[in-house]
Amino acid sequence: MVKNIFKRQDNLEIENQTLADLRDWLLPMLMNGQVQVTPSPLITNDEL
Repeated sequence: MVKNIFKRQDNLEIENQTLADLRDWLLPMLMNGQVQVTPSPLITNDEL
């Protein structure tokens, strides 16, 4: 049981690092206007 918890923790730490790396790569481009975010048609204003 504990082994599964530690495995999940490892996976979450890897996912967290991947998301942080993506944020660090994407944020400067957003700030410079190199990329833009467009609303998804799958998300309504009620969900925001």
